[in-house]
This record gives sequence, structure tokens and C-alpha cells, in this order.
Amino acid sequence: IFWMLYDQQASVWVIQATKMKRHHIQPEQIGIANPIFILILLPLFEKYIFPYLQHELHLNPTPALRIKCGMAFASAAFFVAAFVDAHAEKLHILWQLPQIFLISIAEILVSVTGLETSYAWAPATLKSTITSAFLLTTAVGDAAAGVFFATLSLSRTKLLFLC
Repeated sequence: IFWMLYDQQASVWVIQATKMKRHHIQPEQIGIANPIFILILLPLFEKYIFPYLQHELHLNPTPALRIKCGMAFASAAFFVAAFVDAHAEKLHILWQLPQIFLISIAEILVSVTGLETSYAWAPATLKSTITSAFLLTTAVGDAAAGVFFATLSLSRTKLLFLC
């Protein structure tokens, strides 16, 4: 389900951007914010946020908890995206940054955690196989999204709320 949501930023969110005020920013260009957010946020999570949760708040950010929180952030990103889509004609394309920021946090919590955990827990002889299986979930999610969305005839706003 995560990859069904996550990869909408390369399709539905680009279409959303075409309806917005762009001022020389092309719809596909706003997506560069995701890797920039990842490069900034990942070290912050690893060095400050996870240790703070563990040592100061006595919360153990286990992989399962990280993934659950990541799914909540992904959901929040789509609530924001639905709001933006409902007002897209009046908004500047930079209003997509909050949804991209939230999906970037979700990516750290779901994808990075899942890949790290699957690799760490796999026996040495199966590390590449397990990593491949984890990465295969992206393809399965994208294929499922294609089938799912192709069978629905909904507006983008309803589709974003459904996600």
C-alpha cells in the first residue's frame, strides 16, 4: 500500500502541479524536493530524532513503530494533497512542498527502515535475495496501483482522498 501512495508523486501530483500557478517552475521539477528533503532529514532522524525518542522520551522506535508512523505520515501527505488539489488553480506550485515533505518523512520511516531491517535480519547468504524481495514490493505496489486506478473513474480530488 505504501508504494501505491508514494509513487503518486510522480503521476497524480505532477498532474496536480499543471493546474497550479507555476511562475517558470515546470510541474516535474517540484519533485526534486523529495530527494533534497531525504538528504536533509535522514541524518537528522538518525542522529537526533531517533536518539531523542529513545533516551529522552524512553520510546523505543522499533522498526514496526517506525513503519506505522511512516504510514500515518503518508496518509497525512495525501490529506494535504487533496486540500491542495481542491484549491490548485489559486495556489502556487510551492504549496506542494508540505505534501512532499510529509511523504519524504514517510519514505524514511517506511522504506529506509524496511530496507535496513530486511538487510540486517537476513542471513549472510540471503542478504541480496531478501533485499531484492523488499525492492520488489515497489513494483508490486506500482502494478497494483495501476490496476486499481485504471478501474476507477474518479476525479483527482476524490482519488487523493481515497488514497
